[in-house]
Amino acid sequence: MRFIGLTIAINELSVYLYPHFRYKNIPKSITGSMEPPLLTDRQYEILKLMADGYTRQEIAAALNLSPETVKSHSKTILAKFGVKTFREAYADIHDYLRHYSLGQTKGRHYWARLHRSLTIAHDYNSAYLQHYAQGYVVRGAVSEYLVRLRSPWCPRNVLINGSPPTRTDFSGEIRSFFLDIDPPLGQGAPIVRHSSYIIQEPPSVRFTFTAEQIVTPVGEMVMVTKFPSTPPDNIRVSVLNEAGRVDIRDRHPDCKVEIGQITVVTVENPEYGARYMVHWDPVTIND
Repeated sequence: MRFIGLTIAINELSVYLYPHFRYKNIPKSITGSMEPPLLTDRQYEILKLMADGYTRQEIAAALNLSPETVKSHSKTILAKFGVKTFREAYADIHDYLRHYSLGQTKGRHYWARLHRSLTIAHDYNSAYLQHYAQGYVVRGAVSEYLVRLRSPWCPRNVLINGSPPTRTDFSGEIRSFFLDIDPPLGQGAPIVRHSSYIIQEPPSVRFTFTAEQIVTPVGEMVMVTKFPSTPPDNIRVSVLNEAGRVDIRDRHPDCKVEIGQITVVTVENPEYGARYMVHWDPVTIND
């Protein structure tokens, strides 16, 4: 008998989303209490130059604007960050620029709420995952929903907002499912995304964990794990990042954890790049 976990479910919304995220680049305040502000392209240009150390006169020359126009834009930008001086929001601004730079993507977003519900079958051999998220587009335009997970076996009955994917892409254990958005979602547009699928493992495999990786800033995450009968022994909740794995309460002292047949974990502002795991001792099934 082999025991594995319901492998990392990475649910995303984008055309091309963060393939090289690293824990050290976590936006501290954006993943803290701050909802990312909406900036125009011009405001973003000015903010980037400000962060690079350009003076007002240098920004004006670089963008062919008057110093007074740059000053006006700067005040508006800082107001959107809730501060009056660049120094007050230094860390926030640098993190914002790192996270919401478009690069090769067409859109970046923020999840205000993410709800993940996993129902495990009685034999611990299959599970049904529902993933609900709502938020808004921060920059650019989003033309596809993307559901991505890592598993050696392909999930079944994949639905995104009630529809089957318009296309798929499989690379090794990475399974990507896309649903077109027409017309695309523009900056500030609300996003509601509900995805679901079934994971069926080979007969000799039993689930011993489930995990959620945070690949975009999230305001609140709720992880629900529904066990088939009496809960398994030694249910734990951990956070895994580059520093290692720790108990979730060490990272989030104010989180809510309810252990039982229905185990519920509620976390405010989960860490970008970290993996949140619910794991338990192997369950022996008597045929």
